[in-house]
Amino acid sequence: MARMDLVSLGEPLYEFSQIPGESGRYLQGFGGDTMNCAIAAARQGAAAGYITRLGDDEFGRQFFHLWRAEGLDISGVGIDPQAHTAVYFITHGPDGHVFSYLRKGSAASRMRPADLPLELIALGHEREADRLTVRGVVRGVAPAPAQGPLTAVVSLFDREGTLIGSGRGMVQGAEANPAGERTFVVTVNSAGNVGRYRISFRSDDHIVPHVDRRAQPGTLSSGAGTVKSQV
Repeated sequence: MARMDLVSLGEPLYEFSQIPGESGRYLQGFGGDTMNCAIAAARQGAAAGYITRLGDDEFGRQFFHLWRAEGLDISGVGIDPQAHTAVYFITHGPDGHVFSYLRKGSAASRMRPADLPLELIALGHEREADRLTVRGVVRGVAPAPAQGPLTAVVSLFDREGTLIGSGRGMVQGAEANPAGERTFVVTVNSAGNVGRYRISFRSDDHIVPHVDRRAQPGTLSSGAGTVKSQV
C-alpha cells in the first residue's frame, strides 16, 4: 500500500436485496459503509485503500474483483480460511426495509490486532553468483503465538514472469518486540535467471498482509500484501 489519501477499515457485506413484489427473488450487490466510502473516494480520483478480512469463498473473490475494478489498494486485505465473508439480506415489511445479517463468526468480525497489516519499512537484496539474498525490516503487531511464527517468503520470477523458485526465513525479534521493528533475511539458491522477486509474509494458518512504508520504494504494490522488486 503506497501513500494513500484515504484508508478505510471495516467489514464489507455481500448483499441480497429482495425484488419488491417478487417473494423469494433477490438482486445481488455489495454493501458496507466503510467500503462504500473508499470506493466513492477512488471514483473522485483519490488514492484510496481498504483494510479488512474476507473468507476464502466465492463471495470474497467477488469482492476482490470489484475492488480491483474500482482501483482500490487492497494490499491490506487478508484471507481467513476458517471463516466466511459476511452476508446480509434486505426484505420489505410494512414499515419499509428489513435487514437480516449473517455476520457472526465472519472473517472481518474475527479481526484481531495481529491481523492488521505489517509495515514494510526497508527492503534490499544482494546477488552472489546464482544466490540471491533479500533483507528487510517490518514493523507492526506480530501474529499471536497460536498462529505460529511470522515468516518472510521470497518468490523469484524470470523476466517473462514465470515462477522459478522461492525461499523463506523467519522474521526475527517478534517475541521480544512484537509491535516494533523486526528484521528478516531470506537466501534463495539457483537464482541466476531471476528478473524480479516478490516478498510476502505468512504465519502458520494464513497470509499476513503488509503495506509498503518505505520512504522511496522504487517498487510496485501487487495483490494481497506483495511487493515486487527488480533485480
